[in-house]
Amino acid sequence: MCKDDKVVFADAGYTSDTYKRGARSLGMSWKVNDKRKPKKNMSSSQKKQNRKNSQIRARVEHCFRVIKCQFGYKKASYKGLVKNAVQVFTLLGLANLYMLRERLGGLIRPKLANSEEKRKK
Repeated sequence: MCKDDKVVFADAGYTSDTYKRGARSLGMSWKVNDKRKPKKNMSSSQKKQNRKNSQIRARVEHCFRVIKCQFGYKKASYKGLVKNAVQVFTLLGLANLYMLRERLGGLIRPKLANSEEKRKK
C-alpha cells in the first residue's frame, strides 16, 4: 500500500484485521471481500458489499487477462523503470481498446459492407 492510495481492493486472502486497521489508519477505504465466519452466515449487507467489490475487481482484472492471453505478456523483464512503465502503460491502453473494440466499431475501422457499397457507385 502506498500513501497516495485512496481505496484498497484485494483477494479475500487479505481479510486480516491488521491489514484493515493499517489501511484505515492511512485514510484508505477498505474494499476487500469479507469471509464467512465458521458456523455463521454472512449478513445480507455483507453479501451486497462483497458483490459490489467483486464486480469492480472483475472489471479491473479483465484487462490483465487481455494482456496475458491476447498479447502474450506473461513475464516482465527489467529494462529500467521508465522503459517498463512505458511498456505497461502501452499494454494497458491497448487492452482497453481491445475490450472496447465492439463498442467503437466503425470509429476505428470502417465496416466492410459500407466500403463495398461505395465502390459499386
